[in-house]
Amino acid sequence: MAGVDVFELLRKWNAENPRYLNPEGPVLLAKPEDYDIVVMSSGLTLVKGLYGSGKTYGYGFQVYHDARQSGKMDALYVNLRTIANMYIKSSVGNIIDIINIICKGLNIPINQRHGVFMITNEKPISTVCSNYMRYIDMAQKRRPVEVFREFLMDLADNADKRLMIIIDEFEGIEVLLGRKSKQDVFDYIRSTLEALRPGVMETHPHKLSLLYLVQEVVYPSQQMEKYIKETAMPALGRAVANSPDGSIHVKYNLDSIKRYIEKALDDLNKQLSFNEQIYEQLVSSFFEKETQRVLSRLLVLPAFNSFYILNLAIAQSVEKALDREIINPRKILNEELTGRYEIYRIYESKKPYSSNQLANSLGQILTLLLTKIMANLETPPIPVKRTGYEGSYYIGTQATYIIMLRTTDVKSEETFKKAFSSAYREPLSHCLQQTEKRKGKESKCILILLYYDNVNVAKIQRAIMKTTINGNRVDIKILPIKVTYDDVFNLIVAYNDVTTPVGVKDYSKQKVEEEFITRILEAMNKV
Repeated sequence: MAGVDVFELLRKWNAENPRYLNPEGPVLLAKPEDYDIVVMSSGLTLVKGLYGSGKTYGYGFQVYHDARQSGKMDALYVNLRTIANMYIKSSVGNIIDIINIICKGLNIPINQRHGVFMITNEKPISTVCSNYMRYIDMAQKRRPVEVFREFLMDLADNADKRLMIIIDEFEGIEVLLGRKSKQDVFDYIRSTLEALRPGVMETHPHKLSLLYLVQEVVYPSQQMEKYIKETAMPALGRAVANSPDGSIHVKYNLDSIKRYIEKALDDLNKQLSFNEQIYEQLVSSFFEKETQRVLSRLLVLPAFNSFYILNLAIAQSVEKALDREIINPRKILNEELTGRYEIYRIYESKKPYSSNQLANSLGQILTLLLTKIMANLETPPIPVKRTGYEGSYYIGTQATYIIMLRTTDVKSEETFKKAFSSAYREPLSHCLQQTEKRKGKESKCILILLYYDNVNVAKIQRAIMKTTINGNRVDIKILPIKVTYDDVFNLIVAYNDVTTPVGVKDYSKQKVEEEFITRILEAMNKV
């Protein structure tokens, strides 16, 4: 079938159709590793993940469409951030806001609900929300948790089947409250737990469950871990938690990929009608042992990237099969991962970028950081391109900032110290001057030390603390921050001209500016 754009078909089924209430054509989604357990969990389950990790599609849209297609349960998917931005004018400032979000969602026109407010059976929600001001008024006289408890019990009372409510971008409460705080996220989660038990967990066991999808960088891990230890709240779906903070970390495994491939090929066969023998050979080519080894390499990539590359491999294999030619998908995957898109070799612990590119990225990061903590930069940051010591520095009248990335371990502290003091002599000299002027006061010379997990950061810290300029020791405050291959991939792609699939550069830049910068700022605020 000449002229069929298979990749576009897959993109539509995988990226567009899941967002529709009742899409025309297949919905092609991969199930995360813990999906089946999460769906069966009672009470509240918390799923956390970074931007692009697959929370929305893997859990949010997947649960909705599974419920819609099977009819075994009902599901309500709510994108909290979008509804808060577009449809909510004021906030109560507590858990009653969730009632407001759900009930106001019913007022959204059907043609505007796609990917925002998706419900398999509107009747129980609309019945309870028909007089939702009752809950708002009750909250003036009673504890908000008690009112939310009654709201949940009313939903369970009116539900014909088991009902799962998925609230995506739960951290979007910051839009309602006008501030960004992990404490706020924790307060709303705690209120939910306290509303579930005593309450609907006893009166309607397995009738109602909640699933909150939260950005990992704003998930209140410390507060939740402490809370769970102190209270052991049984409402929390902790039986499936894979973290001490009571959360499920969204991740995909090889089985997720295999089931995705099976469904993709089956849907394509229904659409394109392969020759039966060719189709069998096509399916077999994806499940050879060597091919699965290559497929497993996709697991280290974020879901956004891994499924893009997987779709490319499926599309090219299918287009060849339509011409009655079988091409090994292993070859396509290898070409995509290490050939055309060499930058993905970062995930294999390689360095497919130059020191100049890394220094440029770190300079951009330092600029973004400093513009968030000071009004104006006196001068632009200076890049440092020395291999192994790549970074950037800023010299201001009040403070000096250095950012450096170390991806390999240090063999000799003395060798490292000499190379470091040589590469950063100018900012270190300025630090020394500031140290002498500010005797007895806190150092205003800050080093943001980014490092891979395999690096002995304590060894580097010891070497830096012994650094001298003209025989005088420099007083440096070191801020060590562990980074991943994914962090470095995004840093390089966001700020350099490298070849990537369409959309990856924008994705990487957004991930850096929304997540990576936030992590560094949080670490800086602690010192």
